[in-house]
Amino acid sequence: MKVSIIVPIFNGELYLKDCINSIINQTYSEWELILVDDGSTDNTLIICEKFAVIDKRIKVIHKENGGVSSARNKGLDIATGDWVMFPDADDWIEPKTIEVAITYLVKYDLDIISWNHYYSYEDKEIKRHAITPAELIREGDDLKWFLIDTMFPLYDKWVNNIHVSALRGVWSKMFKASLISTNKLRFNESIIIAEDSLFCFDFIVKSKRMMVLNEYLTHYRVHSGSVMRNGYKEGIDKNNKLLLIEFYKRIECYLKEDPMYQTAYVGLVMNNLNRSIDNYFAKSGLNRSGVINQLEQLLNQSVYQRAFSLNIDSRVPFIYRIFAFLVRNKYSHILYFVKKIENRIKLKN
Repeated sequence: MKVSIIVPIFNGELYLKDCINSIINQTYSEWELILVDDGSTDNTLIICEKFAVIDKRIKVIHKENGGVSSARNKGLDIATGDWVMFPDADDWIEPKTIEVAITYLVKYDLDIISWNHYYSYEDKEIKRHAITPAELIREGDDLKWFLIDTMFPLYDKWVNNIHVSALRGVWSKMFKASLISTNKLRFNESIIIAEDSLFCFDFIVKSKRMMVLNEYLTHYRVHSGSVMRNGYKEGIDKNNKLLLIEFYKRIECYLKEDPMYQTAYVGLVMNNLNRSIDNYFAKSGLNRSGVINQLEQLLNQSVYQRAFSLNIDSRVPFIYRIFAFLVRNKYSHILYFVKKIENRIKLKN
């Protein structure tokens, strides 16, 4: 069985070689590597083409910059494998990754498999603590828990004592190619952050059986800094709103009858709001009144008020319910001071 490995790259010259070499050194040899250069301005394309000369299993696509979703979609357009992977260009995988994944996919007749990962910092590497039990298979109606995990994985932990690892990301998974092609699944090119969570959700909806494996096969590179440290990011509010609208379309039919989906959707909204609020703090020249004004405008949007009108499960920790209460009642001043304290604590750590 052939595996298509699609790697989107934008200005990835610093770490790209590590990623490519980790694929070339796989114990499983039946693969094609599709390197999609998304309009890089550094030496990315040169590196890709050199590797393509060395190994004929490597294909290179050069395109104008359009974002990670468009790059992955370009790769899907030419992929010929039975299975598909989407590692990031700055990560690398263990030599046995593909072999392990294929073994489990065949053994249990899976449509998708997900595995655990290391967090790789500049000076250390730690294991991502997650997933109980070591091998978790869900199928049929139980797949709804994985759908929940693509929105708000903490809820699965609170209810079932199962905390899956990065289920929203495509970079630690292998997907059945026929499900992608049959259902015409593609990445939403209008969404630039958390775009892969929608793809995972759509794929799981079409799946019959999925496994989460607590084996550490991906090295996820963590770059120093955060939104607070790296500065203001344009377009985050728009991105968050589009993401919430797309998820709402997918789960609207469940919201009235299933409190589980209500809580998970509110959790997703809370995460997006936190991202927006952090972004306001990072914007230069925006003082306290400016941040609060941005918050007030955000909280008045229907997509947020609609979400926080939903019920939240009593098993959700008190601090999360307090957050929802503040948003529901548009207490932007209190939210400002809560986030101010939280960000000071983060910067100290």
